[in-house]
Amino acid sequence: MEDLALLEELEDRLDVEQADAILARAKAKGEKPIPWEKAKKKLRL
Repeated sequence: MEDLALLEELEDRLDVEQADAILARAKAKGEKPIPWEKAKKKLRL
């Protein structure tokens, strides 16, 4: 179980790093993120 918890923690960290990199690239291009409420409406959630 300890190994599973460690793997999940590592995966979470990688996800955050990837999200940060994507947001940084978008910001560098002058793009703005889509607000969650607008995305939910578009996806009909």
